[in-house]
Amino acid sequence: MLKTHNGWALRYLWICCLVVCCSSAQGQGNNYLVTWLGIPIVDITVAVEPADSLIQGIYTAKTRSWFEPFYPVDNRYTISCAVGNYLPVHYAKLIIEKGNTSSFSTAYLTELGQADYSNGLQRLFPPDYHNLFSSLLWVEQHDWQAGERLDINVEIEGTLWHVATHCREIIAAKAGPLAEIEVKFVATIAGEPVLSHTDIVTHRLPAVGHKMIFFVQIAEQLVKTIEFGRLPFQVRATLVAP
Repeated sequence: MLKTHNGWALRYLWICCLVVCCSSAQGQGNNYLVTWLGIPIVDITVAVEPADSLIQGIYTAKTRSWFEPFYPVDNRYTISCAVGNYLPVHYAKLIIEKGNTSSFSTAYLTELGQADYSNGLQRLFPPDYHNLFSSLLWVEQHDWQAGERLDINVEIEGTLWHVATHCREIIAAKAGPLAEIEVKFVATIAGEPVLSHTDIVTHRLPAVGHKMIFFVQIAEQLVKTIEFGRLPFQVRATLVAP
């Protein structure tokens, strides 16, 4: 388990790193700034592009220099998905946290109904399941309708989760309509973690009742904002200009 001796700092760092789940229009790289109490904490860069007949998403998260004494992070996550349904084919991460470096990868063998992990373990992986990052690409690309509710199943390093999504409303905006989407972890379905130690995002994000609100610009299929928590302590990730 990760130590949490810097209580408030660590709690809000993992929330801030949720913007690793932000996505980007294909063929572009986008930058996100994460703030808490109006203070910049984490910089995110996201790119989604075609790769060998697949869609590849590359996500990097790095803490700002003032926050590094609490818990420095410089992480990179890569997901390769099938075109159209965004189901995962391969996932990899390179983690640098508190000066420690580790790597991990997963091959999703849907024709065999299993996931093969780089540490030699295997787990059940039904063909209609997402992993964490492919599910959020799917959320961004789906053609949402106001009031629509969809349940999806998500694998996170060996554990299978039931995740509920809900398009609360379509909001009129100058740049075009925004879909307001709630993503909530409901319950575990099966499995157990394949790693005894993992990165702070994977460790903290999946928990019963945890949810995020995404604001997706419909025309561009682009996440503009993510919110977590309530004012005045809300954490906010916002798309910024290159």
